[in-house]
Amino acid sequence: GASLLLAGTNTPLWSSNGDATLPIASTTKIMTALVVLQHVTNLNTVFTQNDWRAQEADSQIGLIPGERMTVHDLLVALLLPSADDAAEDLAYNVGGHSVARFVAMMNAEARALGLDHTHYSTPIGLDTPGNYSSPDDLVRLADYMMRTWPFFRRTVRLLSAVLTSGRYVRHIVNTDDLVGKVPWILGVKTGHTLDAGYVLVSEARRDGFTLLASVLGTSSEYERDSSAL
Repeated sequence: GASLLLAGTNTPLWSSNGDATLPIASTTKIMTALVVLQHVTNLNTVFTQNDWRAQEADSQIGLIPGERMTVHDLLVALLLPSADDAAEDLAYNVGGHSVARFVAMMNAEARALGLDHTHYSTPIGLDTPGNYSSPDDLVRLADYMMRTWPFFRRTVRLLSAVLTSGRYVRHIVNTDDLVGKVPWILGVKTGHTLDAGYVLVSEARRDGFTLLASVLGTSSEYERDSSAL
């Protein structure tokens, strides 16, 4: 599945299986970021990690239960290295100590934005029944995020970042390897699981046009990147 959208419009210029409901892996975290940004106005707010430990397979920054970190740093970790432990921390705290409540907020927001082929069952994007979106919905959501939330727009185009608010200083790198390599790519979000394959949502600006693309179900990082380009 894939889709291409002109920024600020609602109907994709082109799509392949645009309305298909597909597993989306960590591109789920675009919505996680939106719900956090809506509910936490001061990004210097400090959250305490809940009693949850990432599995070895999870992408993570090594947060431990009880560790304190700012929402700013948690969001940067969520968006660049796609940290599952940061996603869990944000969801638990914004959801009032309930990840399930946070997921309900994600679904309410999907409905409010008219993302009719999207449903969430996790703030992380692991292969979970009922967690899906469509190629068209993904580009619409990314367009909304890039146009509405300057913090999101600034963060996703970073090559790397330094997080200073945890129990030690962490140096993190963007999983989107087109950022920095291709000057007109402005970043957005990667994803990868066994069910979803390699997923990428991208924004690009050239010749006065801003476009958003999604590619889902590709078989490698190379195919993901070349399909997006």
